[in-house]
Amino acid sequence: NTTNKAVVWSTSDENIATVENGVVTAISVGVATITATTTDGSNLSASCVVTVLPILATAIELDQDVVTVETTDYIILTATVLPDNATNKAVVWSTSDENIATVEDGVVTGVSVGTATITATTTDGSNLSATCEVTVEQKMVKLIMQNSYYNNVIFFLLPGTEQKIQVVNINPMFVLNTVMFNDENVTEQLVDGVYTTPALEEDAVINISYDIPTAENTPSENSRIKA
Repeated sequence: NTTNKAVVWSTSDENIATVENGVVTAISVGVATITATTTDGSNLSASCVVTVLPILATAIELDQDVVTVETTDYIILTATVLPDNATNKAVVWSTSDENIATVEDGVVTGVSVGTATITATTTDGSNLSATCEVTVEQKMVKLIMQNSYYNNVIFFLLPGTEQKIQVVNINPMFVLNTVMFNDENVTEQLVDGVYTTPALEEDAVINISYDIPTAENTPSENSRIKA
């Protein structure tokens, strides 16, 4: 037969849990106290301690299961933690062999030829993991030799390799015009008809051009490039 049965609701921490008309909504992980207080002047109250637990991961996936990367190059793996509303989606990355491939924040870098397993593991206590098998192949540098009168000649070299290019011209009607290395005129760097490239770390192009005095003199079997 109490005249006024109304109460007001309050929470000790709105960042953890809110309350409205007795409906408690979890906001973030932690502990908050929900209190109901009378409004009739009796100043009575009752409270409930609410513990908000994290939503643990139920699965983790990588966007690639098997990849190939060259030495010194890298690929990026992306980890997806489920469900979408999992409290903590952070993962830690690891490699089975740092001598073959390293990983940092999903960025996998090839170190040496071989195979390594990259693993992403949840950090919320669910102890879930996903893996990707990474095959590392030797990176090769491509040196393309161009000539107006022949098909291109392509060399595949180890990074850091110097390559000697010998320009042979046995047709006296042909006159060497220029030797270009990556758009740089290196004709004057020829020694006895040989050009030595710098140590190659990236793909490069050599273009050799001739002056042909007459149209009748074609280079079919009279001039060639060799390395």
